[in-house]
Amino acid sequence: MKKGHISRKQNEAISAVAAEILFVAITVVAAASLWGVLSNFNVDPWQPPNPLANGDSSPKMANIMRYDFAGGLADGLGKQAPAQPSPGWSPPYTTTVAGPEALNIANGQGHYLTVANSPALTPARKISLEVRFMLTDGPIGQQEGATLVSKGAPGSPQYELALNGHATPAINQDFMFSIKLDNGTTASVLASSDVLVNTWYIVNGSYDKAIGALTIHVNGALEGSKTLPAGRTLAVDSGEGLSIGADVAGSHCFKGYLDYVEMAGA
Repeated sequence: MKKGHISRKQNEAISAVAAEILFVAITVVAAASLWGVLSNFNVDPWQPPNPLANGDSSPKMANIMRYDFAGGLADGLGKQAPAQPSPGWSPPYTTTVAGPEALNIANGQGHYLTVANSPALTPARKISLEVRFMLTDGPIGQQEGATLVSKGAPGSPQYELALNGHATPAINQDFMFSIKLDNGTTASVLASSDVLVNTWYIVNGSYDKAIGALTIHVNGALEGSKTLPAGRTLAVDSGEGLSIGADVAGSHCFKGYLDYVEMAGA
């Protein structure tokens, strides 16, 4: 064999090595592509806007409910029963106002929705509750303490998003997120913004047992927070269902439009 000449066996060996390298490369690329697809796959696309990701070992929050009212009174996630209108309230329940199709409870007739109780509605370690709404005008004091979303006995809810103050632009009216803890005490946090009528707001209240963080966000900005003793779980299920637009007794009715209600917990 001449010097520098590659034999047939050497050529076959080189070809085999090249084929093996190509196979490994294709496998790596295919695996990377598959990982990219899987990492972006989410069977339940909604996530809380202010996720409580703090690296603790407690369970991650799962989506519990989403009522967006664009498709009627059904839970868009299919996890909770359809919301039931208050007695005497006849369709239509929604209307298109300033863009979205929203629940219309702006007529001041005490309309609200109830959702049947279920174990999932009583998270123990974490909760994130969010509402997008518009407050309509009314006499001074008409909506003081008006309820957006509430679960539990009136005056002592397991958790609640509500208004606090008077319903006019000139008087301090803010948002309040309240929870009841396993020791029977109630903790609340207030937002710093004054509420204006005929204005859309997104309000999110959240609590994380691991770090004792109780927070309230308005339109994505943190406006109020408290640090509670870490390790306190939320109160056990009191048996009442969920109420939207009033408390479970049909009192403290909200007057305005509700675009959606979302909740996650663990």
